[in-house]
Amino acid sequence: MSKRRKLGLVKALAIRAKLCAWPNSSGTLLATEAEDLIVSGRRDQMTNHSRVAHVFLALSALLVVLAIGCGSSNPTSPGSTAAVNTSSATSPGSGSTGTLTVMLKDLPFDAKALLVSFTEIKAHLVDTSGGHWMTLSDQNVTCDLAQLENVEDVLAGGSLPAGHYTQLRLVAATAAIYFENEWVSPSPCVVGTIVAPLGDMEQVTVPPDPIILNRQFVLDQGTKMTILLDFDGAKSIHKTGNGTYMMKPVISVVSEVVQP
Repeated sequence: MSKRRKLGLVKALAIRAKLCAWPNSSGTLLATEAEDLIVSGRRDQMTNHSRVAHVFLALSALLVVLAIGCGSSNPTSPGSTAAVNTSSATSPGSGSTGTLTVMLKDLPFDAKALLVSFTEIKAHLVDTSGGHWMTLSDQNVTCDLAQLENVEDVLAGGSLPAGHYTQLRLVAATAAIYFENEWVSPSPCVVGTIVAPLGDMEQVTVPPDPIILNRQFVLDQGTKMTILLDFDGAKSIHKTGNGTYMMKPVISVVSEVVQP
């Protein structure tokens, strides 16, 4: 390479280094440096006409270097996408699991029995794809809230992928209130078909939408977590003006207990 070309390339590389160092002022810097090259060439032209070729070569080298561009180590520079760390994310089926148990209780209210049947209990797992509803139970579970005034019983339980959860989802399918007789059952919550109490009763209209409980928790690998829910029957069941009953579920998360 001739001395002229080397000199032009050196100046262009110097400009490129400044552009990479101060990207926010690259437009001003480019104009200033290019002008310096041209002015320098003009001065040389006054003393030696052959210096015009030097300016041309320098500007040509500058264009080549700028076309190559500046290497950037900043992953969030303008126009780029922020990097996502997926090394610690747990996706469904990855083999890393914990155990979640959802317990149910109730506050006292005036009825012999209040049977509520649940057909679905899920937990929302957050992962790199946005999230998944993980099924804890898809069986028909009927609970008598009247029997849960002083005790707790298991609504659902099982293994779930370890990770960060943000919500619980319950689907209540049916409900009925009994005024004369208590419900005879081996436990307050029973899976499958039940034998309802005899006597005066009323069906309760259940809202079609799932019950969503916003509660964040982290289920670590190999741990056992128990979440206790309080289904307030007195505040959830309302008698309308025409004598029918409807349910507006009032459920709160009472506590979380983690066992290693």
